[in-house]
Amino acid sequence: MIKDTKYYDILEVAPDATKEQITMAFHKKVTTIRASGNLDLLSYKAVNDAHRILTDPSRRAVYDERGPGEPAMLPTWGPTVGQTSGRRSLGDAEAWEVSGSGGTTVTFSEGMAIPRKAKARTLYHRIQASLEDFYLGTKTKLEFTRKNICYECKGLGGKDTKTKRCTACVSGEGSSQCSRCGGRGIYTFISDTCTVCRGYKVVTERRSVIVPVERGIRPGETVLFADEGDRSPEMDPGDLVVTIEETSHPQFRRLGDDLVMQMDIDLLTSLVGGEVSIKHLDKRIVSVSLPSDKVILNGDLKVVPLMGMPVHRAPTSRTFGDLYIRFFVKYPERIDGRSVPLLRDALGHDSNPQEKRDGDVPSDRVSAREPEKKPGSGQVGDKNGLLWMR
Repeated sequence: MIKDTKYYDILEVAPDATKEQITMAFHKKVTTIRASGNLDLLSYKAVNDAHRILTDPSRRAVYDERGPGEPAMLPTWGPTVGQTSGRRSLGDAEAWEVSGSGGTTVTFSEGMAIPRKAKARTLYHRIQASLEDFYLGTKTKLEFTRKNICYECKGLGGKDTKTKRCTACVSGEGSSQCSRCGGRGIYTFISDTCTVCRGYKVVTERRSVIVPVERGIRPGETVLFADEGDRSPEMDPGDLVVTIEETSHPQFRRLGDDLVMQMDIDLLTSLVGGEVSIKHLDKRIVSVSLPSDKVILNGDLKVVPLMGMPVHRAPTSRTFGDLYIRFFVKYPERIDGRSVPLLRDALGHDSNPQEKRDGDVPSDRVSAREPEKKPGSGQVGDKNGLLWMR
């Protein structure tokens, strides 16, 4: 039974989440914190702590059993008088952690001290996908550069390498990290530097991966490529995190699993209904029937069920969002005078509001015409005027 779910809640994953799901949630949280532009160090530390504990099977087992608050037992370094070698056991998955004065984390298992390797840099990249790609699903090639272990010297930095004790910092008590050994207390002496990496042990290489854009996936989702980030001889490989972004579409706009679009219809269709057609994202021609018993007003919103985006990883492939259509009525520029009596008969008598005339209040009769300039100042051709904005 899991005693505490704090770390799971921080990453917003279930207690039975896999290591891959936890790592994906971690990178998504980090991306969100960076994108906010306001780096909250406490939140950043909490996310890192949660990821560090939950991706290590031994630490996770101890956390699930004990929670974050109880101190773990330390291993027995050796038998004392009257004791046999060994330690108290809490289970095969148990491990203990201690932090040295230098901040190095050490994990103990079966009484042995094993240094924990740091992880090389994680790479973050973005790719652009069209709305059609999100609708149908596709695969996109991403090319990127990363640091990899030098192929010439195999990450040694050169020939005749020897590990020596660092005399620059071993006896010092300074607060800054030693530039010679990186705070490790030892450094590698190279008598014949590698001509390819010039002693840096790593080189820059170009690499490519195929990024799957799954059908119905939401914009902003990330794809994790484990161990595809930077590499270093002293570190575990970093990861590659790819964020999938959506490009704008000329006809549709996506809102969750729904699609929204605008459509112009003529006056006759708005009054008596009819049929309009739409070219969907999969190139199908979809015919939409409009009711004849109700007038469609300018700006009316209608919905076509199950004609939106496919729902990502839905239990059935027939699960879709809805399509919303906002209609705008295009009025004819002129009407044949012979049709006016017929329109009056069909639409009824003039019902426009009229102001009452009381007593001797003066009145004028004027005619409306096409404007020559927009309100305020400027010419009619200036499309920035309010009257010319839909």
